[in-house]
Amino acid sequence: CSGGVDWLPADEPLTHGVPSRNLRVVRARWTGSAWRLRLEGLPGRDYPVDFFTDRSVAMATNTRRISRHKAGPRVVFAAPTNAATNAAGFVAWDAEVRFR
Repeated sequence: CSGGVDWLPADEPLTHGVPSRNLRVVRARWTGSAWRLRLEGLPGRDYPVDFFTDRSVAMATNTRRISRHKAGPRVVFAAPTNAATNAAGFVAWDAEVRFR
């Protein structure tokens, strides 16, 4: 895609009787040249998100690593280990991915 930025979290297939461990995207907003995200996940777990764009990542917060994957960057977000959890055992955090 030329100039645009779309994204998709990596999906971990569900197993019968086991709660989902997938990343939860609570809020996502495109502002200027950045995605601002409110995320939920299991404490200490890494969550890859694939971005579909020909643009490169200028900066990303709360990440473990950024790499090139298929049609664009892959950003691996790190769920905080020491934040309060909700009833499902998930922690919430804010992240931003800014593009050039």
